[in-house]
Amino acid sequence: MLNEKQIDALADKLNAKINIPLLGEGTEKQILVAALNQLNQMLAGKLGEELRAIIQPLIDGSATGEEAARLKAQAVELLNKKVNIPIVGEDTEAQMLGPVVDGIVDVTRSNLG
Repeated sequence: MLNEKQIDALADKLNAKINIPLLGEGTEKQILVAALNQLNQMLAGKLGEELRAIIQPLIDGSATGEEAARLKAQAVELLNKKVNIPIVGEDTEAQMLGPVVDGIVDVTRSNLG
């Protein structure tokens, strides 16, 4: 779903929002890139098709306001069912996946133009 350039751009966006205590920015980015690569592999199949169908209106800008919020929540819920981060509860995973969905939409949208 995402190419290497998009993963790098998304990792930069997430790194600006996420702070992992005791780790430098470079190490945080490496961790984020590794996690995004794993997620990207999952998105290469049916999960990616399902996610794309949900977020396409967010990418093309046809969804606004309440519909956009509903679609984002639906995308986070879909990913949260498939992603399991050890020791982190489902609510925390969902909070982490929100910026990931935003980032996927942003980098995909920016590559359209």
